Amino acid sequence: MEDARSLFEKMPSKDSASFNVMIAGYMDTGNLVEAHRLFDSMPSRDVRTWNLMLLGFVKSGDIEYAEEFFTKMPEKNVASWAIMIDGHMKSSNLGLARQLFDQMPSRNLVSWSIMIGGYVRNGEPHMALEMYECFKEQGIKPDDTFILGIISACSQLGILEIAESMVHDSLDVVWGALLAACRARCNVELGEIAASELFEIEPSNSGLASDTDDCRMEISLELDCNI
Repeated sequence: MEDARSLFEKMPSKDSASFNVMIAGYMDTGNLVEAHRLFDSMPSRDVRTWNLMLLGFVKSGDIEYAEEFFTKMPEKNVASWAIMIDGHMKSSNLGLARQLFDQMPSRNLVSWSIMIGGYVRNGEPHMALEMYECFKEQGIKPDDTFILGIISACSQLGILEIAESMVHDSLDVVWGALLAACRARCNVELGEIAASELFEIEPSNSGLASDTDDCRMEISLELDCNI
């Protein structure tokens, strides 16, 4: 960063973009003090600059200062709200995260994914699926990350049928996650479907049959124990 700062200081004129690059660099190296000092010295700041600082505070784990900084922002975009919501989710402040989500002027797929993924990571799969029910009314097309969040929630609850209904395309990441969930829940029938779809995408993957066999074996052992 010393070389970058030296070049930055030699620039005859500096715009927001050049300041943002430097601030991002300091944030990436964990130097929040220098990033804040540079932020304070800026003649003008755009929403990206504010978001960079906000993200740095969230990553550092200082969620209280991040919240204070967030309230001072003169302008917020969807990314601003998403950063703050994600910070609260990672700090297990589920109520505050939901409160901010409900206050958002507009929501995109990322904000919905953060909420659902946050509920799953915090062991609240029921809340994740409730959020999914609200999401379905928005007319937004889900992506792989979103679907994986739902699959994880379904896996925790043992209701893989919902996850199966979401898998419309033969995407290796989605089918792979579904296969893993089936193995965890010993759902052989659905697991075989996922393995079959994965095999068409990855015909050289010899581990798929093994995963399905392992699932069958676990069911057999469970039945033996119950006899």
